Amino acid sequence: ASLTQLRSTCKRWYALFKDPRFIEKNKGKAARQFILKKDDGVYSVRIDLHNSFEFTRKLTTLEDSQQVCDGLLLCTINSDRYLVNKLVVWNPCTGQTRWIQPSNRNRKQDGYFLGYENNNESCQCYKILRSSATLDEF
Repeated sequence: ASLTQLRSTCKRWYALFKDPRFIEKNKGKAARQFILKKDDGVYSVRIDLHNSFEFTRKLTTLEDSQQVCDGLLLCTINSDRYLVNKLVVWNPCTGQTRWIQPSNRNRKQDGYFLGYENNNESCQCYKILRSSATLDEF
């Protein structure tokens, strides 16, 4: 949802979004980099809030293998150079990435899904589930 849509949610939120102190405090937290998926490919895009945006590069090794959970993006990177998938979890808001070491049974055909275990504690434990393309593995 955009801020414009959220402003109409309630009077308190509208007042908050109009408050210059709120804007000043939070403007640095806006996402500066994100992934844009178009018909001709997937792109890494960087935004300069004072000027414009730029396509930093075309991500040619990303296929339709992005999973999203709580704003985190799990990308499966396939390439002819690799016999197995490479996995990376990316937070577009902070720009942080974490490369995940896949299991030694990892194959290019495997699918991956990002989720979390909610055990009613203050911390959510994120999990990556591998779905094997063969019938004898899970």
